[in-house]
Amino acid sequence: MLSKLKIIFLALNKIKKIIDTGIDGEQTIADRQTIQFTNAGAILWIASLIPFILLYVIIKPSAFWPLIIVHTSSILLLLLTFHFNATRQYLIASVWANIMVSLPVFINLWFFFGNLTSNHFFFILFALFPIITIPRKQKWAIVAMLLMNLVFFTLILEHKPIYDLSNHFTAEELTLFRIAAILLTLAFVIGAFYIYQQVLYRSQQKLEANSTILQTVLAEVNQLATLDALTRLWNRRSIEERLQIEITSAKRYSNPLSMIMFDLDRFKHVNDTLGHDTGDEVLKRIAGLVKTTLRGSDIFGRWGGEEFLVILPQTSLEGALLVAEKIRHTMETYWHDQAGVVTASFGVAALEQGENSTSFWKRVDNALYRAKTNGRNLVSVSIEDQNFSRVLAHIEWVPEWETGDQKIDQLHCQILDYANKFLDYSLTETPHKAILATLEDFYTLFQELCSYEEEILRQDNYPDLGILITEHQAALRSIQSLISGYQHREINPVTLYCFITDQIVVGHLINSDMKYFPYLETQTRVG
Repeated sequence: MLSKLKIIFLALNKIKKIIDTGIDGEQTIADRQTIQFTNAGAILWIASLIPFILLYVIIKPSAFWPLIIVHTSSILLLLLTFHFNATRQYLIASVWANIMVSLPVFINLWFFFGNLTSNHFFFILFALFPIITIPRKQKWAIVAMLLMNLVFFTLILEHKPIYDLSNHFTAEELTLFRIAAILLTLAFVIGAFYIYQQVLYRSQQKLEANSTILQTVLAEVNQLATLDALTRLWNRRSIEERLQIEITSAKRYSNPLSMIMFDLDRFKHVNDTLGHDTGDEVLKRIAGLVKTTLRGSDIFGRWGGEEFLVILPQTSLEGALLVAEKIRHTMETYWHDQAGVVTASFGVAALEQGENSTSFWKRVDNALYRAKTNGRNLVSVSIEDQNFSRVLAHIEWVPEWETGDQKIDQLHCQILDYANKFLDYSLTETPHKAILATLEDFYTLFQELCSYEEEILRQDNYPDLGILITEHQAALRSIQSLISGYQHREINPVTLYCFITDQIVVGHLINSDMKYFPYLETQTRVG
C-alpha cells in the first residue's frame, strides 16, 4: 500500500514539474499562469488521446488505423509544447498546443464521425483554450485560434463523414461509441477545469505569500526610514514631519503644544573613556527610561548624537516643565552599570500664537543652551518664557503675602506646603491612595480657609465679599471635581499640582486675597 502511494506521489510530483516547464523568476504571475495552463492542457489532451487510441484498437483497428496514426502523431507533436516553453518560445508553445488540441478532433470528425457523435459542439469549449493559454498581450494570436475553432465547428455542424462506419458497426455499437466519445471529451473538459482551478489556487497562494513578504519588507523599510537604528525612537526627519503636523493641529483647534529638547551632559567623556559600545548602551537605556515617563500621545525621538526631543501635544508650558523635571529627576537617580549617573540639560518651550516651526525650534534650542551654560543638569525655558521658570521649584513663602492675620497666614502657608507635596508626587512613585488622602485633606484645609476668610471679612465690611464667596464656591467645586477625577484615575499628580499653583496659589492667594489686605484691621489676629 505504501509503495503504491509512493509511486502516486512521485508521479504527481513529476506532473507538477512538467506543468512548471518554462517557469522562471522573471515572469509576472499572469505569464506564469499562461505557461502552466498551456503545459497542463497539453498533458491533459495527451491523456485524453490515449484512451481514444485504445478504444479504436479494441473496437476494430483495421477500420480506425488512420485515426490511430493521427492521434499517435498528435501525442508526439504535443510534446513539442514543452520544448517550446523550456526554450522560452512561449507564444509558439501556446499556438502549437491549441492547434494540436483542435486539429486531431477535426480530422476525427471530418473523416469518420461528422456530426454523429455530437463532439463537434466541443469546438465551442476548445475556443476558450486560447484565452487561458496564449499571453494576453498577443491578442492577434488569441483571435486567430478562436476563429480556427469556430471555423471547425461550422464545418462539422452539418457534415456527413467521408467513411461510412455503418458498414463496420451496428447501430447499437455506434451509439455506445458516441456515448464513450462524449464521456471522454467531458472528462477532458472537467480535467481542464480542475487543473485551471488548481493553477489559480496555487498562483493565489504564491501571490498571498509574496504579498506577506512584501508587506514585511515594506514595514522594515518604513522602520528604517522613520526610526533611529540604535534607540528605535523616531529619527530627526520623522520628528520634523510630526512637529509640523502637531503645529497645524494646535493652531486649528487652539490647543497648547510644548516641546522639550535635552542633551546628555559630558557624554563625550563616556565615549572617550568607556568606549562607544558603552555609550550606545547608555543611549538605549536612557531612551527606555524616558519612555516610561511619557504618555502614549507624546512624540519622543533622537534628534542626533546624544540629543533627544519630546513633543507634547495638548500640553501647556507648565505641564512641559513638570515633564522635563520628571525626566531629569529619573536620569539623575539612575545608575548605569559602567557609566554611573548620566545627567542631561533640558530646554523647554511652548508654541506661541502665530509661531512657525523654525521659530519654535530656535526658542527650544536657545533654552537648552541656557541650561548647559548655567551649570547643566537643570531645566530652562526660553527667554520669552522666563516668567514660568519658578513653577519647577518648591514654592516658598514671601513676606509680601502676609495679611496681618495669623490664622490666614498659617492656612496660606499650609496651602503652599500642599502645592509642594503634589510637586513631589509628580516626580516620585507615590501610592494612589496616599495622594487621594492628601487631596481630600487639602479640600478640608481650603474649606476651613474660605469659612474663616468670609467670617473675618464680614466683620470688616469688605465690599467685595459677595464676589469672594462666589470665587470660594467655584474653587471648592473644582477641588471636588479633582477628587472625583483622581478617584477614577482620570487625572494625575501633575494636573493636581498645576491646579493648585494656577488656581489656588496664583488665582486665589495672590490675585484675590491680596485685594482684601487693606480692609483687614491693623491689629494682628491670633486664630
